Order: sequence, then C-alpha cells, then structure tokens
Amino acid sequence: KKLAVGNDCSHFIGGNPGDRLRRAGYTSYRWAENLGCRSGNPYSAVLGSHLYFQGERSWSPLGGHYVNLMNSQYDRAGIGVWVSGGRVRLVVDFYHP
Repeated sequence: KKLAVGNDCSHFIGGNPGDRLRRAGYTSYRWAENLGCRSGNPYSAVLGSHLYFQGERSWSPLGGHYVNLMNSQYDRAGIGVWVSGGRVRLVVDFYHP
C-alpha cells in the first residue's frame, strides 16, 4: 500500500523484504521478492509486470525476477496488488520456512 500511495517503487520501504517478513512472523532467511510498478488499468498493469518478470529469462544474465518465479526452493508466496491515483503496485514475496 505504501508503494502505491507514496508513488514509490522500491524493495526498501520499511526495511528490506526480509525485515518485513520477519516482522510479520516469517523468520527464515530464505526469501525473494518481485516488485512491479506500473500505472493505468490494474489488470493490464499486473499482467505486464508478470510478463516482464518472465521475459527477464531471455536477457538478464542471472535470470532476474524469473529465477524467483521458477525457484523450487520457495514453497510459499504472498501476493499484494495496490491501486492508488492510477498507480498500480504488484508485490510477490516468495518464502520457505
């Protein structure tokens, strides 16, 4: 919510993703986060972000967000979508206890 309302696009709002997961009771250090920041139609924005994550496989040397999507080490995911003032934020946190 803070990302959309504050017009931010950062993994480091309120600490890093691991800090936020630990505050929520998830204590493992095995986590990853994908963050999509777009505007306009929420459906199109979320789909566009997800397609971008998948597309990183072809051009990113390390696979980028695609690696997080395909990593079998993570067996839990939390997904949040927030819309504010035309801004759409997609956050996907991957986790393994």
